[in-house]
This record gives sequence, C-alpha cells and structure tokens, in this order.
Amino acid sequence: MFTAFGYLESEEEDLKVLRQAAKALKPGGQLLLDLLNREWVVSNYIQNEWRETEDGTIYLEHRELDLVTSRNRVTVTVVPPEDDDQHTTGFEVRLYTLTEIVAMLEQAGLAFVDVYGGFDGESYSIATRRMVVVARKAA
Repeated sequence: MFTAFGYLESEEEDLKVLRQAAKALKPGGQLLLDLLNREWVVSNYIQNEWRETEDGTIYLEHRELDLVTSRNRVTVTVVPPEDDDQHTTGFEVRLYTLTEIVAMLEQAGLAFVDVYGGFDGESYSIATRRMVVVARKAA
C-alpha cells in the first residue's frame, strides 16, 4: 500500500518480493499492489516543487525521472522556520507500467485479476495517479 513496491535496487529483487508474496498466499488468495501510475507521473512531471506548512517549514522536492530505467529519484530538503536545522533526505523508486506488472505477476506465479485508478474503485487510466492492482494465486 502507498507505493511500497519498487524501492529495491533492481527489477529482479522486486520480482523476488512478488514470488515470496505468492509463496505466502494460500491457493485462491489475493494480493493487492498500490503503485504510482507511471503514465500519470510522466504526463504530470514537475522537476522542482515546494510547499510551506502552517508552522513555516518549507519542503523542497527535486525529482529526476529517468525514462530509460523508469526510476524516479526524489530529494527532499526540509527547511524549518529558523533555518538552522535544514536537512535533506531522498529515495528512488522504480515506476512500472501496467504491462510490466502483469508480466511480473505471471513470472511470480500470480494471475492478474483487475486494476483500479484508486481505492474507490475508479477506472484505471493515464489520468489516474494510482495503479491499484489485484492478483490471485491459482486455486
């Protein structure tokens, strides 16, 4: 849930996660993956963005989207109101297409069941920020 998939170093490691999930499921058990929709990220890409909270803390986000590897590198700098305790953190996530996820599920021994654009069951499309995938282990 909440884009907890794709943070490992390689697609092979991500596939291992899906294989272990399949192994843990009982026959007929289901897996739900909540991912960022890669197509939405590409079409709504903003490299630099900032926001200020009510207490005056400023959050600066810098993104580097590599279209060859589909990896999004994000650096977040937090600037408190006093500006004396500034710190920077970051992460990198692999953004998958639905086609790639379906293929990985099959390789892991899971069958693709459905995809939604969010948790309210809306239809998945390029315009939806989320890609909520449901898969099932064969009975």
